[in-house]
Amino acid sequence: GGTERYNYGEALGKSILFYDAQRSGKLPANNP
Repeated sequence: GGTERYNYGEALGKSILFYDAQRSGKLPANNP
């Protein structure tokens, strides 16, 4: 359904943002 697609897109977007931040060595202090 649409909800699954939204959740997948959100998770994918967050993963990309996290990966990009990790690559550049810029992680927020609240991240483990």
